[in-house]
Formats: sequence, structure tokens, C-alpha cells
Amino acid sequence: MAWRFYKYCLEKRPLLTKACTSCFMMTSSDAMVQQYEIYKKKEIMNEYEEKAGPDAPPVNFQSGCPVNVNSPPSTEQDNEKMLHHDFARSAQIGTIGFLYSAPLSHFWYQIMERTVTTRVTTLALASKIAMDAVLFTPIAIGGYFVFRTFLEGKGLSGVQWKLENKWASAVQASWYFWPACNVINFSLIPTPYRVLYNNVFSLGWNGFLSHLNSSRLKTIADERIEVPEAFKVHNGDSMPEIWTHKYARFICVCDHCRSRAL
Repeated sequence: MAWRFYKYCLEKRPLLTKACTSCFMMTSSDAMVQQYEIYKKKEIMNEYEEKAGPDAPPVNFQSGCPVNVNSPPSTEQDNEKMLHHDFARSAQIGTIGFLYSAPLSHFWYQIMERTVTTRVTTLALASKIAMDAVLFTPIAIGGYFVFRTFLEGKGLSGVQWKLENKWASAVQASWYFWPACNVINFSLIPTPYRVLYNNVFSLGWNGFLSHLNSSRLKTIADERIEVPEAFKVHNGDSMPEIWTHKYARFICVCDHCRSRAL
């Protein structure tokens, strides 16, 4: 019954239906990811406190930064805020799904079908996968960062920083995941249902990224115990030793940390 109603809406109002579906799916995905992240953060904090003892500096989860090693040590109240669901973040991601991701994908798939006209199945599939990876993915991810950053209120400087520091790595990471998914999407899924297909696989993609981030947080917590000198702040704003240390790769480069490092 629900599927029949979805097909009816998709036929009558295709763009609006895809936008609503993306909004719901992306909001739900973020909600599940946040609950997983909260669970892992609590687990990491508890394990860290048991190993490091009461005098060790706390692992800092403030402002979306895994460590924020250059900011003042976090308080229990600061970390407590990061252990609750961020409804503003979910609303932002849902808004992006409704206003940006769904419309962009909707028109992109139409353009792709009109562009790739060969009747050779394997050639058509390879062409679509290549076009999606080379043309669509960089634009889609860049636009996502721009949209998300403005919703977060960080302005043009925040957009510039994300594009300079996160865009390339995000595009490269997507090339490991989406081309394989698109083999099915472009060969078996009818064009009207491809946005929905992407929404479903985005659940797994976001969960995978969250798992990688949690693994990084665990590594940071362990290194804080084993190599504490790598995480010390020297002379207030200056950081002469940190960035040349062999564990510097574990130090966050969020907006705050980066501004303190310059």
C-alpha cells in the first residue's frame, strides 16, 4: 500500500516526491548516525578515563572537533553537550536533502539519460559511471559543503576552508563507494527511482563514515595516553613542536585549530 502510494506521488509530483523522500531519509540517516556517534563517544570517554586516570586532560568533542587540542581543556559540561542529539544538525541535513540533493540528482539523471544514447549496454553503463564520478560527484559534494556551511552560519570563510581542506578527500572517498553502487543503479533501477536508491545507500555510506571517525577518535584517545607530549599546547597560540611530531596526523585541523596554528 505504501509503495503504491509512493509510486502514485512519484508519477504526479516527481520532483516534490523525491525532495520529500530525500528530506526524510537524510534526516533519519543523520539521526541514526548521531546515536551511533554518541554511543561510541561515551564508550571512548569511559575507556580513556579508566586508562588515563583522573588527572589526564579529557578527550574534547566540542564543536564537531574530535580533539580540539589547541583550545582550552574541555569541561565535563562541554563534553556533555556533545553526548546529546543535535536536532539543528538533523534539520540542516534534511533541508539540504529537500532543497539541494534531491533536485540536483533528479535533473542530473535526466541529463545523463539524454546524453548517453549508445545501445551497447556495457558502454552505456561505463559511460554513466564515469560521468557520475568525474562530473557529478565533485559538483554535488562541493555544493553540499557550501550549502551546509551557510546553514551552520559560518559564512564565506567557512566555505573556503571546507572546500580547501575537505572537498578533495571527500570526493576521493566517494569514488571508493558510489561507483560500485551505481553499477546496479544505472543498469537495473529505472530512472524515476534512482534518487530513492541513492537515499537508501546513503544510510550505509553515512554509517561507514561515522565508523571511520569513531575509529579515529579511539586512536586519538589512545595516543593521548601513550604519547602525551604530542598533544601539549606550547606557549599559548604557538605550536612549534606539535606539527612536526610523528603523531601530528591525529591532531584536528578544524576551523578553530587551524586558525590557532597559522
